[in-house]
Amino acid sequence: MNLLLNRTVPIQIILVAILVLSLSACSATRSLIASFQSTDHFLTLASDPRVLYEPGAEANARDIVPLLPEAISKVEKRQYLPFRDPVNIYVCASAESYYKLTGTRARAVVTNKLFLSPALFQDRPTLPLYLTHELSHLHLLQRLGTYRMIELPSWFKEGLATFVSGGGGAPDISDEQALNAIRSTQNFVPDEGQGVIGSLLFPRYGSYWKLDNHMFYRQGMLFVAFMQKTDENSFRKFLISIQQGEDFSTALMNAYNKNLSRLWEQFIEEIKGRNDKNTNQTRVQLDTVLHYGGCPSKLVVLCRLIIKK
Repeated sequence: MNLLLNRTVPIQIILVAILVLSLSACSATRSLIASFQSTDHFLTLASDPRVLYEPGAEANARDIVPLLPEAISKVEKRQYLPFRDPVNIYVCASAESYYKLTGTRARAVVTNKLFLSPALFQDRPTLPLYLTHELSHLHLLQRLGTYRMIELPSWFKEGLATFVSGGGGAPDISDEQALNAIRSTQNFVPDEGQGVIGSLLFPRYGSYWKLDNHMFYRQGMLFVAFMQKTDENSFRKFLISIQQGEDFSTALMNAYNKNLSRLWEQFIEEIKGRNDKNTNQTRVQLDTVLHYGGCPSKLVVLCRLIIKK
């Protein structure tokens, strides 16, 4: 999860955002205010100064150290540029202090820093995935700054982070479950961003599309993976252009020579085509079994109708 806060934003924008968001009573208000909390009480881990921790969280902090090299390498490789600034990880000691510092109950978040909650360490196998997911957000934030980061569409930020991390942020949903949901039209529809105020006031995450966030992240990941697989050179050009400050729609058109709607149509066509192919293969296999098994022709017809449905 990423909430995109950074002290590089002009103070006028911050003040306006606080005023507007306070009227909306949305969770971004809490995160915006929380981002100004001091982290001076965090201690630097002796074995790796990139990891800072609250007193009582040293054991969890140590568990992050062996995961960092691969996670950082994966983000830099798949997002095509190095981190602009040093990477720092803040490990919180309690749910209370984490909430005070971030304003969210999510297990990990990037505000103006990358914070990890104690809850994240309760599921050790997913820890590398979540860490890489959040580092993807931090990488983009360093490259873009807060203002442009907020402007990026949520499906892309979360889809990219889930893609880069290999499923981090969506461990409860499989690719096939997400694909089946899309085939059943239970899916998000990609947009090119809503602007800063629109993104803050009316964020388009899973609930906007009546989806669980894990489903939203996984579907976003599949679309990002499609964009990368379709033409990696175009994907690389697109992603680098975004990180260099070009707006989303212009970067996409310049890289792919087509708009977002057309890319989404091709993605849907591929999904449905893959499903039709699998159905046809199943029908042929069933026909073969029924035919050589001596089944009555009426039974064959009935089975075909069932598969077609």
